[in-house]
Amino acid sequence: MHDELEIEHYPAHQTPCHPPLLFLHGGWHGAWCWTPHFAPFFQRTHDVVLMSLRGHGHRTERNHHPTHTLKEYAQDLQTVIGTLNQPPIIIAHSMGGLIAQKYLDMFGDTSISGLFLMGSLPVRGSWKLILQPFFLKRIFRSIQLLVLSNAEQAFKDRSFLKGMFFSKQFPDDMLPTYADNLRNESRLIIVQLVLSGIKLYSDKNIPVGVMGGLYDMIISKKITDAIATYMHTQAVYVPTAHDFMLDTHWQTAANHLLTWIKDNFDE
Repeated sequence: MHDELEIEHYPAHQTPCHPPLLFLHGGWHGAWCWTPHFAPFFQRTHDVVLMSLRGHGHRTERNHHPTHTLKEYAQDLQTVIGTLNQPPIIIAHSMGGLIAQKYLDMFGDTSISGLFLMGSLPVRGSWKLILQPFFLKRIFRSIQLLVLSNAEQAFKDRSFLKGMFFSKQFPDDMLPTYADNLRNESRLIIVQLVLSGIKLYSDKNIPVGVMGGLYDMIISKKITDAIATYMHTQAVYVPTAHDFMLDTHWQTAANHLLTWIKDNFDE
């Protein structure tokens, strides 16, 4: 196991009736993004597992500039899955959705029970995200974040941080706390988003769910609908921005996810 990979276990408060839930964060984030709301919400009825990909956890310094690849992140996911006593349901956010699909490309789906994608990056054409109006209107901060891999400086601009991840209703006084937890993303990942393609997972041997945010400034409805169509499902939309698990209406997102789990895994 890579020494920067961090794993957190939250056993269910009652005997779980579904597979464990493995939450996989997106770019710049870590396991911490699930702990305020989603971990305690789902721990009531499920075993919850959180992971911080190498270079994203609290053991990593904020000024660290990682050079990890998508393949290495997928191997981190494989490592965590290997520690569990049964195939988990993966709940993957943003770049985590891309990593989960890379995992499926590399290792297949026999080791997981289901996949739920939240604001997922597409496996192809992710480079087009930098052409989103949000980034083009904030070109200096976007270059700091996406080209120079300097998250600390980019997110010192609280309006940039809030606009990227949160809805207008999100309390400003919470922004510094989350900004302190964000880490630099690997430059190689940004390059791979431009250059690489991943074999699209479409075998549908496991249940797959897709969720989008009505106020997401990064992942458009067009992208989310395209992912859902390819996965042979229909996307559900909730009144959040990109960070479903932290935004003001996080519980709406959590309830939709819980409903999906019950619909697909209740016996």
